[in-house]
Amino acid sequence: MPIFNNLNLNKKKIQAIIVLPSRELAEQLYQMSQEINNFLSESFKIQLLIGGKDIKELQKKVCHNQPQIIVGTPGRIVSLLSEIKANMADFVTLVIDEADMTLDLGNASDLQLILESMPIHSQFMFFSATINEQLQALIKKYLHSSITIKQTNSHQIINKNVTNYLIDPHNLSHEELIYRLITRQPEYLVFIFANTKKRVEEIYHFLHDKGLKVAQMHGDLPSRRRHQVMKRILNLDFNFVVTTDLAARGIDIPGISLVINDDIPNNLEYFVHRVGRTARMGNKGLAITVISRHDQKVQKLQEKGIKFQEVRLFNGQFQKIALRKKRQERQKNYYSKQQSMVVIPKRMKKVKPGYKRRIKSFKKRQINRKLKK
Repeated sequence: MPIFNNLNLNKKKIQAIIVLPSRELAEQLYQMSQEINNFLSESFKIQLLIGGKDIKELQKKVCHNQPQIIVGTPGRIVSLLSEIKANMADFVTLVIDEADMTLDLGNASDLQLILESMPIHSQFMFFSATINEQLQALIKKYLHSSITIKQTNSHQIINKNVTNYLIDPHNLSHEELIYRLITRQPEYLVFIFANTKKRVEEIYHFLHDKGLKVAQMHGDLPSRRRHQVMKRILNLDFNFVVTTDLAARGIDIPGISLVINDDIPNNLEYFVHRVGRTARMGNKGLAITVISRHDQKVQKLQEKGIKFQEVRLFNGQFQKIALRKKRQERQKNYYSKQQSMVVIPKRMKKVKPGYKRRIKSFKKRQINRKLKK
């Protein structure tokens, strides 16, 4: 909104450039900016620059349509940088959205080219839920007298409206357990996150063979196919989506009621982003991570302040492990107390060999009689 407010409608030059790490995020922000544009008495020209589009056609649009706002991915913006520079205003607002993800995807050199191509007195803004070392270095190099704005409480790691469960698969395969978790009751929309493209395909095929309406999303899908899948997800053509961390950041898909992690991501920061796909806009949400509680990544997340409630799935219902352990402990204590109260006849103490076994058996019979009463 502030960017639109600062634009000069009479200036037929590029005045704002917004860089996003993925095509899906770029398309989402482009659509949102067009919605804002519809409320204006006179519209600004906005151009989307992403891969999968004919580059010669994009060159013509940048040079001849005179857009005032550019929304795009780093690679495509760099490939059209000469055309953009030729049509750039004296002052440009440059936004790097999901900045740490953009760097994680190997776009550091492209970002540096874009930053160095901006007019001297331009305004730079980086948006990111987390700040890694790469991003800190970039901020130090390009942002002078920068101001950092923290939107959330630093002590609140994940949304308080998210119920965060941990479940150990034990003897079940991850695929089978995930199937049981997502079919235990009707869900509005479920996102299942996996660490690799291979795992996405394995889980997708398993669920698809079970007859579920499931989609898959990862970076190896062709651009057109990814666009079609995202469109169908937004149209609620699927109940279940298996994806890599491609969909963990920034993409706003309303109505995700359940998030399942096939594993904890190697980059632990992404766990927060995955879980953050649910419980949005004040709604409640459930996140379930399928992993052993003894896994080192679980311990590392707990050290960061992320709390899990360990559960098991029993007859389609969640049973909290802590409560079950407490009950078992009470039963054990009661049994020990009853053992100490059983009186052993003298004649039994003198029986050898095997007297210990007989005494133990006698105690057990006596306790069982009391419990039956």
